Amino acid sequence: MRRMDNKAGWWSLWFKAVPAIFFLVLIASLPAAEELMEETFENIKISGINTSHDYVISPDTISVTIRWPAAYFSESFPKEEIFIYIDLKGLGPGVHVMPAKIRLPQKARLISVEPSIFTVTVTSVKKTGTAKK
Repeated sequence: MRRMDNKAGWWSLWFKAVPAIFFLVLIASLPAAEELMEETFENIKISGINTSHDYVISPDTISVTIRWPAAYFSESFPKEEIFIYIDLKGLGPGVHVMPAKIRLPQKARLISVEPSIFTVTVTSVKKTGTAKK
């Protein structure tokens, strides 16, 4: 009889220990919270792309706030990693209202943009393009 009680004791211990071990493994496998950095960049010049027409973008600068994991850029986010442009492909002469497109490194997140809409005036003269306020 004692032997049966001992088996029951092992089964009881087994059913208590396995869920506890599973829980510890699950907790250990969760990613740790990352330290995040945030910075606002002001007066970044906007470029127009994909046109041979002359154009004017107004306003010609933008301010953006970016958040990123500190492990990727520990000091400061490199401003040269921010590419802001307006795609002018297919736009004919005239006035167009368009948003800017913002390209950031993979781990960076855009938090805010000011302004978000721009006026693009495209002329029929084919030149290189300018951005003016």
